[in-house]
Amino acid sequence: MDCIRIIKWLFIPIQYPLGFVLARNPNASIMFLLGIESGTMKLMLDFIYGKAIMVDELNAQDLLIGANQLLLTAIRDAAGEVLGKMIEIHNAIIIKNLGQMFDCKVLENRAEIFILERFEYVCQTEDFLKLEAQEILRHLENDKIMVKSEETIFNCILRWIEKEPAIRKKHFDFLISAVRFPLLSEHTLERLKTSGDPDYVQKSSRCQELIKEALAFRRDHKNNVKRPLYRGFNQMLLLQSSKSYLKTPPVIFDFAKSSWVALEAPTPPCKHRDDSTFEYLDNTVYSIGGETSQEAPNEPFMENPRTIIVSRDVYFYCLEEFYWSKHSKLNIPRKRHASIMVGSTCYVLGGYTTNSQPTDSVEMINLRTDSNHWKLVAPMLNKRVSFGVVELNGCIYAIGGWDGQNIVKSIEKFDPNTGKWTHVTDYINMRMKFGVAAMDGKIFIVGGCLQTYDTCYTSEYYDLEKDLWTSIPEPKHARSNPVLIPYRGKLYLFGGEGTSQGAVECFDFHSKHWTVLQTKVKQFINGGYTGCLVDKPWDWDEVQINQLKARQNIKKMLVGHGLNVVQNMAAGYYDASSS
Repeated sequence: MDCIRIIKWLFIPIQYPLGFVLARNPNASIMFLLGIESGTMKLMLDFIYGKAIMVDELNAQDLLIGANQLLLTAIRDAAGEVLGKMIEIHNAIIIKNLGQMFDCKVLENRAEIFILERFEYVCQTEDFLKLEAQEILRHLENDKIMVKSEETIFNCILRWIEKEPAIRKKHFDFLISAVRFPLLSEHTLERLKTSGDPDYVQKSSRCQELIKEALAFRRDHKNNVKRPLYRGFNQMLLLQSSKSYLKTPPVIFDFAKSSWVALEAPTPPCKHRDDSTFEYLDNTVYSIGGETSQEAPNEPFMENPRTIIVSRDVYFYCLEEFYWSKHSKLNIPRKRHASIMVGSTCYVLGGYTTNSQPTDSVEMINLRTDSNHWKLVAPMLNKRVSFGVVELNGCIYAIGGWDGQNIVKSIEKFDPNTGKWTHVTDYINMRMKFGVAAMDGKIFIVGGCLQTYDTCYTSEYYDLEKDLWTSIPEPKHARSNPVLIPYRGKLYLFGGEGTSQGAVECFDFHSKHWTVLQTKVKQFINGGYTGCLVDKPWDWDEVQINQLKARQNIKKMLVGHGLNVVQNMAAGYYDASSS
């Protein structure tokens, strides 16, 4: 029997898409390996003959391809592990295809999870826009896909079609079957119904029929039709107490698991501060302004031994690497101000400056392109302190607050395209220090206090389309300076000074009902809170599990070395247990 021996390899500079070719010379018992480097083959032969080999970022792809062809599953899986750690937004599609093509399920599944959890960003990459219509539909129909709203799904279809509109318009009706139209905001539905851009939306009878049905569903809250399921949601809530002198660390609430994690508190040169605001972009949390207190030196028994300093500093916290650092400085020191993200641009508005002077000033920075330089833009029409701010349809709305003498009764709007502020409406029952959130084209305000500083239960929303204020049922607890967060079509109320004792409440707009959740704010302090939604790092759960195991091992090691030491370690910042 003819014996086939692999005794020679030859690298040929031909651009194979992926993999290598085995070619046998019919006149000799020699097999040539085409398209694979000699170094890669040497590593695999070393492994076969019992040597340990190193799989790293430089050779992982070549080893994955070669090991799969030679049925070296251990090397293939190791290469998959290495490539899995290299996944990012711009290569997720390619790495998933690698795992699928070379039968590496570990790599394929890891990339698939990343795509699902980062779909907001992956769907904008060139590799995603090159996919075929059937593959696009497969992604959009997945119940586990994580997006901030159903608008992301519809806009993804438009973006894919506009890449090659002449060829792809015919797939529009096919793809919109994945869109859950009743979950689109009423504002979006009305715009799609009347706008002629793009034209195929208006010309599609199927699309217009779905829009009509969705509008009827949204306006008839007594209907018996079951609401579609919301998509997955990979955002968590970062919360920070405003009482800096207690030096409590920020905490994160995982909605999906109803669990809390305490993060590392600011470390020098960063400081604890009251009345900071928090914004999030690209795995980074930005802590903006606020006030710090400094003890007067050598005078511990003074009546007022602390000096209040209003800060211009902006810090950032990296969610993936768990560290604090300085980022930039505002033009104007601020506390009890407001901030908001519009795309990648952060706006900071109003607040008290030094000597407790209210300001109407506004400044901005593009956190991706402007390095660390803040720019002043048009001031608000009113000075505002302890007020609310939301973003709707690309515009910023400043709501209520205090001007130093009276409650500001108005809402005003800033359009970044024109750079101008305009008056929107006045409201006789406007307050300050309330929780505020935008959802479904409406601005919700909950709690807060009037000029008397009495914390209240009052709750209502403002409908921009109808220019109408409507009261909603009151939550169980009165709160001032709480955090109000929209999540999967509901509103969640956290923290604040009042009667809550850390209870978390949830409001369902369709049932008009508040419920108290079976969880409480971790390390709760009866005082004002600030915070923001953050995207869950895609390996967050794995990291938390590893940290929990490490902490448990440390506790075992410390048994018998002093109760206080063990208790201090047990109260460490990376506590993944539910409160």
